[in-house]
Amino acid sequence: MAYMDRDSLLQRARGFMESRILLSLADLSIVDALADGPAIAADLAESLGFSERGITVLLDAATALGVLAKTGGRYSAPPETQAVLSSGSSESMLPMLLHMGNMWCRWDRLSDVVRTGKPAGDGGGVPMDMEAFIGAMHVIAGRAADEFAAIVSPITEKRLLDVGGASGTYAAAMLCTCPELSATIFDQPVVVPMAQRRMAEMDLADRVAVVGGDFLVDPLPEGHDLALVSDIIHSLSYDENVGLFTNLRRAMVTGGRVLVRDHVMEPGRTAPKPGAIFAVNMLVGTRGGTCYTLAEITDILQRTGFGQAKLIYDDQQMTGVVQAVAE
Repeated sequence: MAYMDRDSLLQRARGFMESRILLSLADLSIVDALADGPAIAADLAESLGFSERGITVLLDAATALGVLAKTGGRYSAPPETQAVLSSGSSESMLPMLLHMGNMWCRWDRLSDVVRTGKPAGDGGGVPMDMEAFIGAMHVIAGRAADEFAAIVSPITEKRLLDVGGASGTYAAAMLCTCPELSATIFDQPVVVPMAQRRMAEMDLADRVAVVGGDFLVDPLPEGHDLALVSDIIHSLSYDENVGLFTNLRRAMVTGGRVLVRDHVMEPGRTAPKPGAIFAVNMLVGTRGGTCYTLAEITDILQRTGFGQAKLIYDDQQMTGVVQAVAE
């Protein structure tokens, strides 16, 4: 175990400060407010309805972090900042920061969650901004989807079921890899129009059906020989995962392949580090979610009719891939 000196401890404890500056910059749409060019703090405060003192301090701090620029008392958002924080940019990370702002409210209650065992969302908790969440997931997945499609190739199957597939980023990458593949994206009804819009934008609408429902309650569409469960199992308890994969097995033909993409923890659960930290996110945000070990994932699969489970891609992030076959 590495020795934690006083300076390192304090540096970690202060880490929330820079984070909160960035999250407020996103929450208050500061970069969008600077889209028309440099402005002084007083003008921004008036146009946005903010206090001049408050926005001046925030702008100065964001400039110190290198996110904004300041010349002669006028603040501006450099092109590289606009690319990642403007709502109008196709490469914007803004949805991810808005989602992290929602997460902040839950993490702030971590001590109470540890005391009570109840997630922060119970009883007057923080509601999820679904549009921001789905947008955030697309931002994260956009860079990883092509890599994932390469990892699980060759894709010889014909019908993909993307369970909890959000706006279909991973399904789209797999469809582009295999022209003979068609897909069904299954997610909550509120997500359906988001997925339909995304598939239309990518000229894939004729190969994709988008179905709304609750994968823990509603039957999944049947007849698929390939299934993807990406970034889902960590949000569910062990028993909920058994229910999900029981439902999924009924939707798959015998011999079909299932791909589970998520954190895959080592037996002691302290590594990989990102997974151990993300398990805290599940503690504050869900009733029973966590990051699972390979043995636990394998056990869930075996109990629900999937065999030959193996880890086909190991990584420190939420990009581990476990493959199994419907028996």
